[in-house]
Amino acid sequence: MENLSAGPLEDLLAMHGPAIIDRVEAEAARDPTFAKLLGGVWQNRMTDEVWARVQAARDRRGWDGNPD
Repeated sequence: MENLSAGPLEDLLAMHGPAIIDRVEAEAARDPTFAKLLGGVWQNRMTDEVWARVQAARDRRGWDGNPD
């Protein structure tokens, strides 16, 4: 999961975030596993607007050693 989050997903959001963020939010709302995958993404080269939307859609539980 870490390799997908900090690799291809993060790069996709950095390069195409404004074009895909609506779909990313919808998928995170529909699929808890995808929301957890977003939890491992860092801002990288995302715009502040896209990054804020990713942060709102993601699930960070477990990524920082916290179960909540």
